[in-house]
Amino acid sequence: MGRKNRFRWGLGLLAAGILTCGMPLAALAAEGTMMGAENTSEFSAGSRANDTDKSDGLVFEWLAEVPTVETVFTAGGGTAVWTPELQDGKVVSGTLVLIDAVINNSRGMGINFPVPVDIKVEGSNQITSTSTGIYLADRATGNPLDLKIAGSGSLEIRSQGSGVQAAGNIVIDTVRLDVVYGSSSAVDCHGLLTVGGDIEIENSKYVKVKSNAAGIGNNGGAIYAGQNRGQTVRIVNSHVIAITGEGSAIDANSGKIELVSSDVRAIGKAGDGSRITGTLAYFDGCTMDGGTLFAQNNGADLEIPSTPDAPLRASNSAVLYGTKTGGLPLEGDLIWYLECSYDENADEITQMGRGYVFGDVIWNGNMAFGGSITIGYVEKEASLTIPQGFTLNIPDGCWFSVGNSKQQSSNRLINNGNIAVKEGGEINIFPNSTVINNGTINVQSSGGIYNYFDKSSQTGGLFQNSGAMNVLAG
Repeated sequence: MGRKNRFRWGLGLLAAGILTCGMPLAALAAEGTMMGAENTSEFSAGSRANDTDKSDGLVFEWLAEVPTVETVFTAGGGTAVWTPELQDGKVVSGTLVLIDAVINNSRGMGINFPVPVDIKVEGSNQITSTSTGIYLADRATGNPLDLKIAGSGSLEIRSQGSGVQAAGNIVIDTVRLDVVYGSSSAVDCHGLLTVGGDIEIENSKYVKVKSNAAGIGNNGGAIYAGQNRGQTVRIVNSHVIAITGEGSAIDANSGKIELVSSDVRAIGKAGDGSRITGTLAYFDGCTMDGGTLFAQNNGADLEIPSTPDAPLRASNSAVLYGTKTGGLPLEGDLIWYLECSYDENADEITQMGRGYVFGDVIWNGNMAFGGSITIGYVEKEASLTIPQGFTLNIPDGCWFSVGNSKQQSSNRLINNGNIAVKEGGEINIFPNSTVINNGTINVQSSGGIYNYFDKSSQTGGLFQNSGAMNVLAG
């Protein structure tokens, strides 16, 4: 779906209200209105004081249902402890502590509140739902509600609708979260979804959001905060896996994506060949500050939107693992690898193809040799520094190009550590480019370092050595 159509669809979604996989907020509110004010008392906390087993769903659709005092519910073999915050005797927010809770609702939602909620997770917790796993919605006023899920434990969600949905901000902090969402018959479903706020995942070692392997309806996506201008998906110091069979894996189509010191794996199926979307979708740009990103688009477009006015901007020696070979709009300091592969079960990058260095990059543990590495891309000048304590191995049949024959920009390889050129490996220094060796370079007998000279411009590469150079036999 093109950017224009996606944005129009988003506006339509907003106008219709918050969707719970096809069920608009307006319809739910109308249903409550027909019940009348008299009937809402039957859902009061007092009349349900003895209903403390919530194994089949912790569902409070209306404010009058929400307990006004601390309440301990049983849920499977665990507990759910609700602590409300009151204002003028009414619940305005609350904290829900899940302790080894197991919720299985075969008729609807897993957890549903009409107020902002902080969920704290302890131990191992599970939610299974035929609708939305966790849903916050103020049906009476339509006000956006914020949701935070945090804690030292784990939470597994299996939902046939969206996994986690709110109209305000969604924050995932520290917790181990595993979400499988949607079904082949459900449309407009997402793993994490907010139509009006931001999504922030922080300090989490493992967050996985994946669509149902049996199929997912149209207009889906793993992580979605893309309906309104200004929304942001921000991932900080976390390991996130976002996989969807349809749509973009991470979608801030009307806003921006920020990745900070994180390892992100994004696999989607998006685009119609126009290249204005991708498995990452954004309007106001995408930034990477360090960390890694594996991006695979099984659709017609590339991994990221191929729009020069909104490039992916990287800093702090970030690494982008791509799967296609089409040119991407990239700026800043990063290595971009082409034709990479990812093993979902092992959660590992299993293959790295050609690599290109942009900007000023310092070699780190996220980098390795594929078929080749070229310092500089088209006319962009670049440098790569091997720091002390690191060893760069150039395997048999692989080569390191400092610059290339198609450009005349100045590029540099600075070695302060160790470079091992294996048999059949090469370092190629192109005109106007330089290798500076302050460390150690070991070249096996059939490996080589080649300095290219351009007769037309009478220029060649430059090798500056203040370290150690060794040619090894065999």
